[in-house]
Amino acid sequence: MINKQVIFNVGGALSSYLEFNDRRVVVDLGKSDDFNPVEDFLLPLAKIRKFTKNVFDGNKYEITQAFLSHQDNDHISSIIDFDKYFHPLYLTAPTSHPKQNKIFNIILKYILKPGGKNEYSEHLIKMMELRKPGHGKENPNNPKEPLDEDKNKPLVVYPDCADNIELFHIPADVCGSVDFKKSYSNNTSLVLFFNINSHTVLMPGDIMKEGIEYLLNNEADLYANIRTLGVDFLVVPHHGLSSSFSETLFQSMKNKKTNRLNIISEKRRKSDSDEQRSDVDSRYYSEDYSSGNNNLDGQRGRKTSEGHIVIDYSGIKPFVKIIKTEDKEALVNEFI
Repeated sequence: MINKQVIFNVGGALSSYLEFNDRRVVVDLGKSDDFNPVEDFLLPLAKIRKFTKNVFDGNKYEITQAFLSHQDNDHISSIIDFDKYFHPLYLTAPTSHPKQNKIFNIILKYILKPGGKNEYSEHLIKMMELRKPGHGKENPNNPKEPLDEDKNKPLVVYPDCADNIELFHIPADVCGSVDFKKSYSNNTSLVLFFNINSHTVLMPGDIMKEGIEYLLNNEADLYANIRTLGVDFLVVPHHGLSSSFSETLFQSMKNKKTNRLNIISEKRRKSDSDEQRSDVDSRYYSEDYSSGNNNLDGQRGRKTSEGHIVIDYSGIKPFVKIIKTEDKEALVNEFI
């Protein structure tokens, strides 16, 4: 049985694939000029391992669940490719849906480009409109089968994954308030806490520091998880930028630091860019914020720009491997 995760090198974007207990989970679908997680990894893997096909959705390959943390392009830029070949049993993303409680509907004018056009976001919204919000009431004879929608809980985890994945998020209407409005899309990010074979991973998308602090104050389960179980691996928020570094997050963790590694999908500065941003915060590499208890000579932070980061959760101590971006075959072989 495979219990592994890869955080892909997709430049300044983010995409990850996680497999455990025969469950296949995608978290974000950003791509780069050098690597497309669908065409270069998921599709070859599905063909080699003969993933089940969904006969009700064009014979597409089934994925247990896809989480799209938020609708910025660097997290969904391969969504059209994904939809061409794959059917996630659950598709979970902040969106606008006529059947869900309006407090969860994202404010499209804050998401779409000037002029109201964004092909990736618009495609995702259309995909979500075909889905029922939430898992609804469960059929007692088949807990996997939803009977109707739950408009007050539209963002959920697939039932068979619920023991290993917890999902937290700020309702979209709260993100539209004065306190969060400046970084609206980022603060709509899903925050995911994984517990795989007693190894823990926190993936907070691009949530800003005010957003993560809001959740820590309002979501008792999130706070309890990181306080009691700790965080082994942190895929750091918003590509490691200083503007998103949360001292409160680390102070809330068991031992006030990550146990094994901080993982950074670095968004490199473009010389001709007028974007107001900072470089990767050096605190992610500090002994004050990570114990570095790993097989990488105790390194406390690693960037995906160095290659795809593969974590094997099968053993008592997870094993971390860096695979060169161009070595696509070797990456696929890790999951065969």
